Amino acid sequence: MITATANWKTEAAKLVKRYVHLFEITGYSRSFATSDPGFGTFDAWIVDIAPVTQNAQELKGSSALNDLAVTVADVGGAILGDFPFVFQGRDCTLKTGFVGLAQADYTLMHTYVVDRIESVKNNTAWKFICKPQTRLVKKTIFTTGDNGGPIGSDDPRTFSGHPMDLLNTTILQGEVGLAAGDIDVATINSYRDLVFPGVQFNFSIEKAPEAKAFIEKELLAPLGLYALTLADGKFSLRGFLPIPGTVVSQFTFSDDNVATLPTPAEAELINVVTHRFDHNGDKFAVSNVEIEAASETKFSQQGAHVIESLGMKSALQGFGLARLIAQGIFNRFADKNLTMKSLTAHWDEAALLEIGDFVKLSHPFVPNRVTGVLGITDQFFIITKVSRVYMKGQVKISLDDAEQVELGGGIDPAGLGPFKIAPMIVPVWTSATQPQKDAYMFIGDKTTGKYSDAVDAHPLA
Repeated sequence: MITATANWKTEAAKLVKRYVHLFEITGYSRSFATSDPGFGTFDAWIVDIAPVTQNAQELKGSSALNDLAVTVADVGGAILGDFPFVFQGRDCTLKTGFVGLAQADYTLMHTYVVDRIESVKNNTAWKFICKPQTRLVKKTIFTTGDNGGPIGSDDPRTFSGHPMDLLNTTILQGEVGLAAGDIDVATINSYRDLVFPGVQFNFSIEKAPEAKAFIEKELLAPLGLYALTLADGKFSLRGFLPIPGTVVSQFTFSDDNVATLPTPAEAELINVVTHRFDHNGDKFAVSNVEIEAASETKFSQQGAHVIESLGMKSALQGFGLARLIAQGIFNRFADKNLTMKSLTAHWDEAALLEIGDFVKLSHPFVPNRVTGVLGITDQFFIITKVSRVYMKGQVKISLDDAEQVELGGGIDPAGLGPFKIAPMIVPVWTSATQPQKDAYMFIGDKTTGKYSDAVDAHPLA
């Protein structure tokens, strides 16, 4: 969820309020607003802000974020007179607030880069078309082999490491050239240390890939993760296996704060997940199939999803990872889970929600498929699509049922799954807490059968 000040939230909660949006371009002397914010030197010349939509494409390891398009009236030809100034390539931001708020209380909603400017409305206005900062991730990478020549069968590129380190350090910073400040390093490291500790991928490739395609197909999709762009423009991650402590509702929708009646539908059925790995340079040697038997029995049909990974290896937790990721997908898709594709909310704290956030929904007129009557209460969902309609003060949201995610269905609520190496935060036996001693396996002395403090070691049965 996008961060906002207490003052912003207080204004947003009021029934009567007037929102104001601010558009600023780094290094440009003018700043623009939809109406006078009551501070600074903002020109209230914005005539349109096209809706901005971010849509999670979870099974593909990606998300889609459209361009930011802001149309500004050229009052008195002032902007035209500024045109020796180079707009293209400059960072720009869109902030939102309310009449009466101080400038410091306005909330950053989007950070983009100006791509081009078009003359519109019979040459009386300019449309600033801006691209996400993460556009550079489409760069071609790994163009040279291990020996320094052009990559190919005679000079392949080999590399290995934790997929989150490969993502952050090797690719985003090393190959693409993003600065650490353009990456949500804290979240990536949390997935590395708390969700996928000890995981390693090994690669040997003979063709230079596009960074975005390689990241999504080879690093993220095999781990049930997807990439998204945050409000500050940073590259970040979300996934089927949430970071421990993050499965918390950020907002509750109800009939008091939605403008339309939520209409339920069903998610696609996925109760068979196949992971293909151990690529030998010609084909995948392993095809691990996980089937959610209860779902197959319930619906008398199968819905399949296939994941392939060049770097995933059976000798490096491949089978355990495959089972874990499959369970995360089953929690969202194996029960023909409920979805809400067309929920329209007002411009309050709902405007701060992002894809991957968890929310609750209570509504007396939504069919309850468990009780067989109208009305649901505090049903747990995850946001899969957010569209902010700035000029109307509306937020259009798509929700997918996440009850099994909240319950930890088949996955330890602490974020641990089967066959996983303990997180790096788990200390040695003598320093471990009793819950840690109960949860993890520690190595005892082969001869004495005891730990270092002479306590009997736990045998493997």
